Amino acid sequence: MENAEAKSAAVGPVRQSGEISLWMGKNVGLDLRVKLTSGGILAIGGLVSSILLSTAVLVAVSVRESHR
Repeated sequence: MENAEAKSAAVGPVRQSGEISLWMGKNVGLDLRVKLTSGGILAIGGLVSSILLSTAVLVAVSVRESHR
């Protein structure tokens, strides 16, 4: 006999969620809600790391070219 709790636990991917509310003065504001899976978090981490690595390469090349 299967346990009902174990059956409902394997519904789908686990989602991480976050909320932020930013206000500038009384009239201007921004509410942001995000829901991500673990795969989405890994994809964002890969994109950010590739941007940082490419920026480091561009800075290294520009510094090397300016010293010639």
